[in-house]
Amino acid sequence: MGHVTTVAIFAAALAGCRWDPHTPLTQAEQARIDASLLGVVPVVGHPVGADLGGEITYVGLDAGPVVPGGTLTLVHVFEVTGLVFDWDLFVHVDTDQGGRINADHVPVDGLLAPMLWKPGQIVRDEHRVVLPDELGRRVKVYVGFYRGDQRLVVRSGPQDGANRLLAAELPVTGP
Repeated sequence: MGHVTTVAIFAAALAGCRWDPHTPLTQAEQARIDASLLGVVPVVGHPVGADLGGEITYVGLDAGPVVPGGTLTLVHVFEVTGLVFDWDLFVHVDTDQGGRINADHVPVDGLLAPMLWKPGQIVRDEHRVVLPDELGRRVKVYVGFYRGDQRLVVRSGPQDGANRLLAAELPVTGP
């Protein structure tokens, strides 16, 4: 096995990705991937349309209600416009009280790391974030890609100046 392949497999394993070129996917895993690769760009509740490094367009997201102590469902949509190489996805949920929930993950339940994305694909990634009991009145969802200490440049779209794309500001509901 070549060095690049070994490094890619090791990096995927560290990121929680199930992908291994020597182990075939189960039918259920392949079905999960197939369901996450869309034929057309869908309409989302929070459209963004941001260019990330000329490699990915962040179409936007749908988000469930933000309830203190609850679980927030986020559904991101990415359109792959270039070669993604070895970037990892990050998701930060920041509270207006200064807290941050790190929701970094490998897309599609660990089955479809960005290094596997191909130009022209539309990737739908649904994941859940457990929220603390204290949130304040609003949360901000930031999205981006990183490699070590480097982040993929946000070429267009709202950001915080540190290449974290502001995907949505969501009101907190409930007590």
